[in-house]
Amino acid sequence: LCYNTAGSRLAECIIELMPRDEFRQIFKQSFKGNLMEMARDSNANYVLQRLILVAAQADEAKHSLMKAILKELLPGVEWMITSRRSGVVLSIAQAVALESDTSDKHASKFIRALYKATGASKEENNLVPALLFSSKSLFDHWRKYLNKHPDAMIPPPLRKNVPVDAEHQDEQYNTHAGNIGPSTSVVGSLIAQSLFRLPNV
Repeated sequence: LCYNTAGSRLAECIIELMPRDEFRQIFKQSFKGNLMEMARDSNANYVLQRLILVAAQADEAKHSLMKAILKELLPGVEWMITSRRSGVVLSIAQAVALESDTSDKHASKFIRALYKATGASKEENNLVPALLFSSKSLFDHWRKYLNKHPDAMIPPPLRKNVPVDAEHQDEQYNTHAGNIGPSTSVVGSLIAQSLFRLPNV
């Protein structure tokens, strides 16, 4: 049901509307152990996003559902960010933020996974830029490029000749309307916003 377009939309509705007691049972019987497989699928990853958010709301005091979800998914955060599955990471961020009042442990594990996935460093305090640019390396490259060509930040009609950054001239770059440089990630910015709701961030 989760692995085709129509079925995945139906599954999302069922997950959203089912009683929370039943959801906890269905999660343990049908979803637990299959979360990364769902993340990899172009349809099932949307069901997974809904599943994560409902799990955070349906979880009991011991947070057993979120504990199981994080155990399966956190090792795959880097893959998700680099493979156009950032929506799943956003759902994790939102779910962890929902329960952060009662469980700092999950927030800490999630933050550590994000640092590792993006190559960001706590000492450099650069997790948010790394999320916005989808990786620390792209952010660092863009920062060096701007130091060398500060005019690149000036809007196109006012800007004089600035060389396009040939090394990273690819689909990540925002070259329409004469802009130079990488586009920031919309989902990355939403993940960053969710982080601000977490304790000790």
